Amino acid sequence: MIGLIRWRFSLDKQIVIFDLGNRTFGVDVASVVRVGQIPEITKKPNSPSFIEGQMNCFGYKMPILDLHRWFGVLAQERTEDSCILFANLNGMRIGMIVSAVTDVLEIDENKIKLPTSKTDNDSDYIVGFSEINGQLITLVDLDLMLTKEEKDQLELFQIISP
Repeated sequence: MIGLIRWRFSLDKQIVIFDLGNRTFGVDVASVVRVGQIPEITKKPNSPSFIEGQMNCFGYKMPILDLHRWFGVLAQERTEDSCILFANLNGMRIGMIVSAVTDVLEIDENKIKLPTSKTDNDSDYIVGFSEINGQLITLVDLDLMLTKEEKDQLELFQIISP
């Protein structure tokens, strides 16, 4: 785990900070392609529950995940701050709906606390925690976020979508 943090969150690594409801998360800026407004999303019947739908982005059918649902965070009404993080997830382009992107910060490795213990509710995608200005930030590795089954569902979703 420590090696992973040094690789992903090395000294003074830039982190994109985003909110989901009243929780704050951070991901490596290298994983994020861009941040944009929520476009028109085409809903697909029989989609996995964590998929909001898809959008056409430069001819590419991109799945859109609602991270509120994925993380089990009570979703609030979408506001003008709600947006999509466009990211590369294990080589797959995806969009992730979040409540707001609040900042891009440099976090010193010495300020990252490792998860102290794992429970059934924790996953390997949580690689650490940091407190900045009194706010707890959960650091997430996007490449570890989805299970193999969820990745397969996303790939199938892209293939069968007209």
